[in-house]
Amino acid sequence: MNFTEKKFDVVILAGQSNAQGNGVIPGVLPKPLENVYQAVDKKPPEYVFENANGSPNLVVTFPVEYKIENYQEWTDGKNSYADMAKGFALDYISSGMLKEGRDILIIKSGVGGTGFSRNEWGITGPLYDRLNQMIDSILSLNPENKIVAFLWHQGEHDAFENAQFTDEERYDFYYSRFKEQTVDFLNRYSRFKFPVIAGEIIKDWGADYRHQCDAVEKATKQVIKEIGFGGVALSDGLISNNQAIGNGDNIHFSAQSIFEFGRRYFNIYKEIVK
Repeated sequence: MNFTEKKFDVVILAGQSNAQGNGVIPGVLPKPLENVYQAVDKKPPEYVFENANGSPNLVVTFPVEYKIENYQEWTDGKNSYADMAKGFALDYISSGMLKEGRDILIIKSGVGGTGFSRNEWGITGPLYDRLNQMIDSILSLNPENKIVAFLWHQGEHDAFENAQFTDEERYDFYYSRFKEQTVDFLNRYSRFKFPVIAGEIIKDWGADYRHQCDAVEKATKQVIKEIGFGGVALSDGLISNNQAIGNGDNIHFSAQSIFEFGRRYFNIYKEIVK
C-alpha cells in the first residue's frame, strides 16, 4: 500500500509497558481494524545484560525502521495483548472526529520497563529520539498528516527506581524530566495544536508503592496543569491482569480495563478539543 496517499490523524502512544499494551486476551489472535493503522518499529528496542552487575542496557537501533499496518493487538502466538489505542481510536471514529478521506495512525512507541531514571526517556534519551524520528518520517509522507493527540502512560519505572529518594526528591525528579520532555515535544511540533493526556498508575500494583506512586502522579498532574492543554485519566475501578485472570501480573491493566482506559483518555480529549 502506498501510504503517501493516506491522510493521517496521528495519535502518539508513548511510555512504558501499559502504553506498549499488556492486557492479556487468552488464546485469542488479533483482528485488524479498518481505518485505523499503526506504526511499529521493525527492530524494537530490547534489553541486554552486559554490565558486570547485571543491570540492563536498552539497545535501540538507529536509524529507526518502521512499518505501517492495520491496527491490531500484538501476539506471542498463544495470547494477544491489548493497549489503550483501540478504545481511543474507536471512540474517535464513532464521535465523528475522523473526517471523510482520513484515517487514524497510532504511533506505538511504548517500551516495557523504561523511564527517566536510566535516561531511556527524556530529551537526551534514545526512546525520545526514536519517537521523533518516527514522527518526522510519518509527517513527511503526506503534507496533510497531522498530530492530533499525545497519549502518555509511564511512571511505574520511576516509582520503583531510585529507592534512596524521599517522596519530595522523587516528585522533583519526575516533574523536571517529564516537563522538560513535554515542553520540548510541544515546541518541536508547535505547528500542530494537540493535547497531552497522561494516566494514573494501576491501583493494584500501586498499593504496594503508594508513596512513590503518589509522588510520580502528583508530578504528572502538575506538569499537565502547567502546560494548560491536557488532562490525566483516572485509573479508579480498573483491574489488573492478576485480578482478571489470576496470572500474578498486577502491574498491567487487564485487556478490558486497558480498553476502558483508552476510552477515558478519549473522553478527556473530547472535552479539551471541543
